[in-house]
Amino acid sequence: MKIIHFDCVHGIDEKFMHQDERYVFASFDDDFDESDDSIEILTCMHSSEIWARVLECFPNIKYVITRTVGTDHIDKGFCDQAGIKYFSVGQYGPHVIATHAFSLLLSGARDLRKCHEMIEEGSYDYSSVQAIDLKWKTIGLVGVGNIWKHILRLASAFGMNLQGFDIYEDKVFAWETWLSYVSLEELF
Repeated sequence: MKIIHFDCVHGIDEKFMHQDERYVFASFDDDFDESDDSIEILTCMHSSEIWARVLECFPNIKYVITRTVGTDHIDKGFCDQAGIKYFSVGQYGPHVIATHAFSLLLSGARDLRKCHEMIEEGSYDYSSVQAIDLKWKTIGLVGVGNIWKHILRLASAFGMNLQGFDIYEDKVFAWETWLSYVSLEELF
């Protein structure tokens, strides 16, 4: 069984598999047309558009695995017709995404860019940095899905008021976090 990997991060993905002849690494571009009937598994990232013309290059392919959450870059209709199974990573790291998003909020609230610039210039002055305290501030989100729930938990830990709009209200989550579901008009 041979596996072709599109869009590998140079030096990271390859280091684990570079000595095994079952693994093939390929750069993906719009003109990809290298045929190989020994490939049974294809892995990709969101930047590879795995349409029918690419899949037809591998007549014995059985699986397409995207190393992303979304699958909109895969021709699922062709896969279904050809009996090719496709998979994604599902709920990959919503807490990681939420932590990153909240760190950006904190960075802005503390004006870390200005602080960094002053430190680089050797002229840091705490009194010239205007910080915003997040406690009692309101955070409002349109769509309270998995990632946003993690963000709201972080916001709650900072003492923020939580508001959200979602067509599917999670009453248990709202009760646990003191989230107020509001209309779109109220949110804006």
